[in-house]
Amino acid sequence: MGNINTLGNDEEFLKVSSDAGCISWFVGLESINPDSIKSMGKSSNKVKEYPLSIKKMHDYGMYIQGSFIFGFDTDTKDVFDNTLDFVKKYDVDHPLFNILTPYPGTRLFDRLEKEGRILSKNWARYNMHNVVFKPKNMTPEELLEETVRVTYEVYSYPNLIRRTIKGLNVLGLYASSVFTSQNLKRRTDYYFNCKLAYSYINKMGI
Repeated sequence: MGNINTLGNDEEFLKVSSDAGCISWFVGLESINPDSIKSMGKSSNKVKEYPLSIKKMHDYGMYIQGSFIFGFDTDTKDVFDNTLDFVKKYDVDHPLFNILTPYPGTRLFDRLEKEGRILSKNWARYNMHNVVFKPKNMTPEELLEETVRVTYEVYSYPNLIRRTIKGLNVLGLYASSVFTSQNLKRRTDYYFNCKLAYSYINKMGI
């Protein structure tokens, strides 16, 4: 696990990591919307530097597990297609898409509860695959449906094959085979979790 910009700015560390056998980094990209990053207070993430950082990690034979979150108050509906385009353009090898979750005890939860935007206090649903609050610029259904749509497209078999072929050329056989197997597992997990989320949101009528 590492910070995307810190890794991209330290080639010596990338070389040492690669020489030691490191083939992957989990990085919290969080969002390609600078306003969303700012709202998180994550000043170490600089969106404009993401592409170069990803390229440098690829240059050293390491693939990127990149995590994104949808549902910030600064997110509008175009964030889904923009993120999908980014993942494809810059070859994020193992993209992870999650729904913003206001965990109890956090300032986010307290603020949303004060604003009357918490939809459920069934803590089992607080798993980043369900919509448990009212988004600002879209409906709960739209947040879930668009997250599912982007996920389905990224993990479609044609896109899995495309990433595998690119991975073979850039990363080599071993690293490519590892991230391909992870992609296949993620495809299965997401389909299962999204099915549960749809069932719950329909039951709640939200």
